[in-house]
Amino acid sequence: DELYAALRPYAAMQQRMLAAWLDLVAHFYDGRMLALMRSGRNWIDEGPSAFKSAAQNHIERHIALQASGVGTTSRYSRALLRILARYGMRGVTSAEMAIH
Repeated sequence: DELYAALRPYAAMQQRMLAAWLDLVAHFYDGRMLALMRSGRNWIDEGPSAFKSAAQNHIERHIALQASGVGTTSRYSRALLRILARYGMRGVTSAEMAIH
């Protein structure tokens, strides 16, 4: 009973970390991550600017933090990826880049 009480917060944190990791990996398998990368490249290729460069650096940093494990559970990084996957595709379809 004491052991269960002591390990409960640890187990809850591990479950949150695993759920966040699986969510990130799903972005790769269903093609959203590659579609976002292509969309970003297309956007930059339309003409570079200081804003685009800053946005690219910011986004890449948060994706890298998640992939490295440092920011996997970061609410901001996860929300940024969710918003980009929903609104940032700019006509690029993720289905053709999905891993089957």
